[in-house]
Amino acid sequence: MQFIITLIAALIVGLYMYKKKVPVNAKSLFFMVVFGIFMHALSDFIAGFIEGIQSSMNSR
Repeated sequence: MQFIITLIAALIVGLYMYKKKVPVNAKSLFFMVVFGIFMHALSDFIAGFIEGIQSSMNSR
């Protein structure tokens, strides 16, 4: 799941940079890495949230 989310995030950033013709420098690479880490953390949070909902359903 994490791998798929990271690939999708990289694809989105890559397409955006290609369409906007953003020059690849240290600043844009830094923002790409931060966006990837953010997507990773967000997918972790969503997975935990779904797991919590499922466990609360099972405990009833």
